[in-house]
Amino acid sequence: MTAPVAFADDWADFELHNGSNFTIVSFTTNEGDGWSSNWLGRDRLEPGAAIEMRFSDRKGPCDVQFRVTASDGYKYEYTGNFCRIQNLYVYDKSIKWD
Repeated sequence: MTAPVAFADDWADFELHNGSNFTIVSFTTNEGDGWSSNWLGRDRLEPGAAIEMRFSDRKGPCDVQFRVTASDGYKYEYTGNFCRIQNLYVYDKSIKWD
């Protein structure tokens, strides 16, 4: 028996915080159909900065794979429950959320 997949009726927007020493150059998601384009576009998120993020489709699954790429080439890849995440904190070698 598999656990049911939770879907969001109304996703919470979240804030992406860069607590690392590197610039964040890319934030992408994968809801099961491949990686999205870079949510930041041509922008970059400098150390100490934060930006509000918003899913365009709020009817997808709550658990979404995401990838953050730093200017030094380091890639963070996690799965998070975006129905509950309000803040996503990127550190030098880890990511945390609340």
